[in-house]
Amino acid sequence: MNRKYTDEELKEILIKVLKEASKPLRKVTIAEKSEEMGLRDKNQNDSFYNRIAGIAKSDTETFIVYGEKRIKSYWLKSRGEYQKGEYQKTFDKDVENTLEDGSFKRKIEELASKINDEKLVEIVKTNEAQTRSSLIDVFLGALGYDVSDINKCKVEDRAGSNNRGGKKVDYTLLKNDNPVLIVEAKNYQASLDGSTEQLSTYFTNKAGKTGEKCYLALLSNGHKYLFFSDLDDDNKIDKDSFFTFDLKNYNDEDLKKLEKFSYNKIDVDHIKKWGKKEKNYQKILTALKAEINEPNALIYHFGQVLKDKNKQITSAIKTECKEHLKRAFRELCSSSKESNSNERTPFSANTQDSTKINKSSSSIRNEFKDLIRKVLQTAQTSLDKHEIYNIAEQKGWLQDLSSKSKDIKKKLSEVAMYEMKDEIIVERSGGKNGAKYCLKSKR
Repeated sequence: MNRKYTDEELKEILIKVLKEASKPLRKVTIAEKSEEMGLRDKNQNDSFYNRIAGIAKSDTETFIVYGEKRIKSYWLKSRGEYQKGEYQKTFDKDVENTLEDGSFKRKIEELASKINDEKLVEIVKTNEAQTRSSLIDVFLGALGYDVSDINKCKVEDRAGSNNRGGKKVDYTLLKNDNPVLIVEAKNYQASLDGSTEQLSTYFTNKAGKTGEKCYLALLSNGHKYLFFSDLDDDNKIDKDSFFTFDLKNYNDEDLKKLEKFSYNKIDVDHIKKWGKKEKNYQKILTALKAEINEPNALIYHFGQVLKDKNKQITSAIKTECKEHLKRAFRELCSSSKESNSNERTPFSANTQDSTKINKSSSSIRNEFKDLIRKVLQTAQTSLDKHEIYNIAEQKGWLQDLSSKSKDIKKKLSEVAMYEMKDEIIVERSGGKNGAKYCLKSKR
């Protein structure tokens, strides 16, 4: 049962957290820090966050409140006014380091693991505000956009004249005072199909306004992130996104593409050119898939191979040719998968697993899955990748793996986290060993 804190206890927690902070903190961050510092019991509900905010706002002798509307940050008055310029330098440096040292990838992985938290999903599934604060804000933070910083984010930005009337979007993200990305949030369960009305109206109304026009837009329900622009018609948002990032299904190539939108790397003109190519590729891919499923355009070309000399391509030849083409496409796709592996998995075409072992990548992945199941079945508690590896080594089960990868522990972790979501609960421990895993069937 969650403990009920008094106002005095909450104030004391708030002071201790802000004494250690290097910049003003939002209420969600304060709650997370207080848990990390062992100052409070784990309590993932709104009342703790909102009570902290209420205390900070009411006690103006102790605390300073920064920000506008619903996005506010809190600071200790005893530490003096926070120098925003210094904060900006610190934040930009943190962003630069984050992208260079690989923590960008780790932050996205940590966010992806939240999707498996059934308690969190229950809270956010119909609550747009909670989806925004628990998932979307964290996602934007990983990209380097601090939504609590008025120099980087306009909250509930309107497209009407003098910022009155008209459709509003949740955020307009800024770089050097110029809008680079508008963001519209939906609740976790919301379908994103046909949900661009607000973005579209805002996008069009801002067209032609110097310094206000934004060429990129993001629509998200917390686990899917759809990026749009006006690639088909100027000043009119496209019906289809040119890039989708799905926290439930992504790979390293998707991460590289996502990084294009990060604060330090975003280049709107470059992204639009790249986005146009992505959309054209998707059109070709869609047409190719249709041809694979029902070959028509290729029948005349390949029918020439089957017809007898000086004879017409008959309906019988067309039918036979269509059957052969379907079979050939299936065999080519199957062959490609075995040699290059499934690119939405931890095993790429360049790993030793797929190039030096006379086994398909799916067989190798299944070996890892079987090993993880066996280890977790014997465990009484959740295990991290090191513990899984050590138990497998003690039992002699590592010999069952065909993989020659130099980092078996990493592969174990990746397979457990990304390939076994239906079987495994992922627990973010916050420790140096990373996530822990347990079988859903044992809970």
